[in-house]
Amino acid sequence: MTRKAHLRALTALLVTIMAAPVTAAAKDLCIDLDTPDVTIVLKGFSLPGKAKCKPVAGWIPGRAFKDLVSGSACRFSDASMVWFTLQSTPVHLQAGFGYSENYTVTLDAVSLTGTSSWRKLVHGTPPVTAAAEGGASASTCVPKNVPFP
Repeated sequence: MTRKAHLRALTALLVTIMAAPVTAAAKDLCIDLDTPDVTIVLKGFSLPGKAKCKPVAGWIPGRAFKDLVSGSACRFSDASMVWFTLQSTPVHLQAGFGYSENYTVTLDAVSLTGTSSWRKLVHGTPPVTAAAEGGASASTCVPKNVPFP
């Protein structure tokens, strides 16, 4: 290979590298629910691709025990909606007592608005349950990366 051919190959390689899309750093997503009145922070979230799911994790700030949240986010095959199934787990207050909450959130992939349902089970004697449905919206958290806790 001549020196000129090497230079062309190197130039082509540099153009390819420079033209490649730069992946933006994932930001924290804040999902605001109407009922219960709560915000869920998902750390380092980015939308999954069409017909793809991804694990998500975060917490619910503002509560005394900073409930941890884990679950999945799945995007519909037509890319129109994102469906979240989330489980929160708080620090147990005392032996034999605690609670768990389940959230199902469906958001429009563009406007990030939609609906939610919530179920709560208090592990006590007797056990207590609660449930509600309402609206939901999401946006990049402010600040973009919410410190934990």
